Amino acid sequence: MHRVLILGAGKIGALISGLLAESGSYRVQLADVDGAAAEAVARAHGSAHLRAFTLDASNGPSLERHLAAHPVDAVVSGLPYHCNAAVAEAARKARLHYFDLTEDVEVTRAVRAIAAGAAQAFVPQCGLAPGFIGSLAETHGARVESMNYKTIRYPGHCEQMRLLMNDLKLNHDRATLKRILENAVPQTLQDVVIVYVAVTGTQDGQLREENYVNKIYPQVIAGRLWSAIQVTTAAGITAVVDLVLESKDRYSGFVAQEQFRLTDILANRFGRYYAPGGTKHLSGELVVAGKVGHQRRAKAVNT
Repeated sequence: MHRVLILGAGKIGALISGLLAESGSYRVQLADVDGAAAEAVARAHGSAHLRAFTLDASNGPSLERHLAAHPVDAVVSGLPYHCNAAVAEAARKARLHYFDLTEDVEVTRAVRAIAAGAAQAFVPQCGLAPGFIGSLAETHGARVESMNYKTIRYPGHCEQMRLLMNDLKLNHDRATLKRILENAVPQTLQDVVIVYVAVTGTQDGQLREENYVNKIYPQVIAGRLWSAIQVTTAAGITAVVDLVLESKDRYSGFVAQEQFRLTDILANRFGRYYAPGGTKHLSGELVVAGKVGHQRRAKAVNT
């Protein structure tokens, strides 16, 4: 059985740990600075393959001691993005596979997109600039004229967030912003995630466009209802973890997200949770040399 340490017992970590532990192929450690939160998640799943720990993973020596005392094959970080560098370094020292889930920070820091054939940095500040495309800029930057990522928001969302983030300066006080939103905006499990990707480029010498469209709704997993945003986030990372650990000779070094084929993700036992909303598969690969290529992903929640 594979051994995995999950850092963070929040909404996403709770489902990640359950998916892996209840698959029967993983022994899972769920660690959180709030040990009671980790214990509550472990009790809710009731799996003999899931153990809870109290651990401040932002403390490098503490994390290294934990990894030495409780060996694993991989570490999955569900911590805030600013903690991930230290966690990744600890995993590297222990020669472990490392995966992370970077929180949605597109409105608070510089992001990257490709425009006019070159990678560029933008600081959205709750504006209408493109979002973060990650390593896609390096992978496809020499072959595309434009590539960007955007999210769907409700009418008026941008203006309201500008007030909070810029005018009230909460861009620099994320803890206060989080408390305000959690107290003012009701949580719901009745959300939907919309994924839309459009690519325009040359294929067989002709200019063509292909689209991928999918909707994912809340789903009952292991007897409990999970929101669409929880399902898509947890299913994506667990599918990738599964593919890497089940095919050790196929992936090595730094593995970018685009190295995982969509068909492999959807065929995976965890990635299959993307399928129920309906999927249109891309019929082939597009060659975008000399033409315009762009990617857009959209998420709509709380609808």
